[in-house]
Amino acid sequence: MKNKLKVSVLYVEDELLIRQTISEMLEKDVDELHVASDGQMGLEKFKELKPDIVITDIKMPKMDGFTMLQKIREISPNVKTVIISVYGDSKKVLDAINRGINGFLIKPIFKTQLSNLLNSLDRQIEKQREEQRKKKRMFDLARIDPLTKFLNQQGMIDRLTHETTIFDRSLYENNPRPFAILLCEIHNFRKIGKEHGLTAVDEVIISVCKIIWSMIRRQDVISRWSPSEIMLLLTNTDKKGATFLGQKIIQRISLQKIKFKNKTIDINPLFGIGEYYTKLSVDNLVQNTFNDLQERMYSVPKIDPLTKFLNKSGMLDRLNHEKKKVEKKSDKENEYAFTILFCQITNYTNIESHQGLKGVNSMILSLAKEIWLMIRRQDTIARWSKNEIMLLLPETDEMGGGILSEKILNKIKTINLKFNNELLNIRLRFGVKEYSSTLTIEELVKIVIENMQNWRIS
Repeated sequence: MKNKLKVSVLYVEDELLIRQTISEMLEKDVDELHVASDGQMGLEKFKELKPDIVITDIKMPKMDGFTMLQKIREISPNVKTVIISVYGDSKKVLDAINRGINGFLIKPIFKTQLSNLLNSLDRQIEKQREEQRKKKRMFDLARIDPLTKFLNQQGMIDRLTHETTIFDRSLYENNPRPFAILLCEIHNFRKIGKEHGLTAVDEVIISVCKIIWSMIRRQDVISRWSPSEIMLLLTNTDKKGATFLGQKIIQRISLQKIKFKNKTIDINPLFGIGEYYTKLSVDNLVQNTFNDLQERMYSVPKIDPLTKFLNKSGMLDRLNHEKKKVEKKSDKENEYAFTILFCQITNYTNIESHQGLKGVNSMILSLAKEIWLMIRRQDTIARWSKNEIMLLLPETDEMGGGILSEKILNKIKTINLKFNNELLNIRLRFGVKEYSSTLTIEELVKIVIENMQNWRIS
């Protein structure tokens, strides 16, 4: 059986018998056929279906074939058009050629004549499609970063523009679809380049992109905005959600040891957030994001520079936020409000005197990473002081906090942390306290520290 051509055809003819005969021929040759009985109907069907080829008689009621094709060409200039005329009507044939018609058929129409014309048009259509595919590939390549293979800046601008359209439309449908953008900057990008070279910089960018990509959802979009900046488009996400993700990304990047030629490269990532609202241009959205990054850079530090987790100030903000969240819940929902867990290295000074600053920094980083790997996504970790780590454990009672402290203690015993091939004999003690509505955050922290003093040292 002959394979049908992968084209769609609109056939317009007012005479019933001729329409049925030609339609039967066309059905054997083409993949998709639509039929109309006059020019007006043909025009309406074209607007709805956008076929590849239009075959039409000239003289028809309501609208003649030439008028219909003229209107169709205004809609789609590249559509292939064919007219059907009677033998000896040379004037109309010449007129058709002058109008840019792609082919004509003389009545009576024979199957071979029709098939040959369709095959010729099919080859022309396929050539056009291939050219369009090439243009699209070139267009897409112009929007892809050659190093990371993610979108580049122009590609992200196109995606943001598309997302703003979706958001504005969702407002009219009373189903708002918020989105935010997150900009992650490698703040010491130039320093890495000077110390390790261009190849090392490329390795850092690829590694950072892989880390971020592993943390986002399928519907989110990642791009390399500039040599040192990665931008994320976070659909169905507000500024609060984007900020939470930004903090997690900073922590993950900081804990990941990226090496180049057996040397660990220190990375200093920062982030900024921008949330879209109606009638905000893409340029202003991006500018708001850069402004937020600058504010975070020069505001009161909330991040510990060594571990990249929250510092004391950042954790106090987080505790007060959790307290307000708990207070909004009903008593039944507050069965387990939250618990805080303190972990103190009691022999920090002794290790520092033997191993120096690099030794204790290595110890803190290793300890923080091991604890971070043991907690849940909703938990928060902070470096409270130089030798203390605090955990905020939502929806956890005091017993749950105590169980976690035992697990941390047992884990640290088994991993044998070392520095310069020398075993670091870390001694830890813990303090645990569940939040009560009668306590302020300051009182809660004070009780935890008092409890820690009574904890056995291991």
